[in-house]
Amino acid sequence: MMADALWVTYAGAVSGIIGAITGIAGAVMGYVSYRRTEVFKSLDLRIELKKAETDFKLIANELPDQIEYAKRSRQAILSATGQLRSGRAQKLETQWEQDFTTVKQIIENVPNSDSNYYSSSHFELEEKLIHIYKEITRANKLKEKYETELMADEKERDLIQARHVNRA
Repeated sequence: MMADALWVTYAGAVSGIIGAITGIAGAVMGYVSYRRTEVFKSLDLRIELKKAETDFKLIANELPDQIEYAKRSRQAILSATGQLRSGRAQKLETQWEQDFTTVKQIIENVPNSDSNYYSSSHFELEEKLIHIYKEITRANKLKEKYETELMADEKERDLIQARHVNRA
C-alpha cells in the first residue's frame, strides 16, 4: 500500500517537470515566432513603402509636363475664343503658377531612391508610408484636376470646330 502512494507522488513530480519544460519550450517558441512575425511585418512595410515611393515618383515627375500641356491647351482655347488677354486668362495664369509651386513642393518631398529602410523601426516605416500616401493623394488631386481640364478643353475644341463648320 505504501508503494502505491509513492508511485503516485513520483508520477505527479514527473508530470509537473514535463509540464514545466513544455511551458518553457512553448514560451520560447512563442517569442521566436513573435520575432519572426515582426521581421516579416517590417519586410512587408518596406516593400509597400518602396512600391508607394515608386508610384509617387512617377506621378510627381509627370505633373510638370501635364500642367504645362494643359496650360498650352487652355491658352489655345482662350486664343481661339478671343479671351487670351481677359481676366479669366489672368486668373488661370495665377492658378498655374500656384500649381507649379505646389508641384515643386511635391517633387521636393520625393524620397531618396537609395533608401533601403533596414534600420528603420516598425513605427518609422508606418510613419513614412503614411507620409508617402498623403503626398500621393496630393499629387493625384492635381493630376486629376488637369486631366479634367484637358477633357473640358477637348469639348471646347469640338464646339469651336462645330461653330466654324456651321459658319462655312
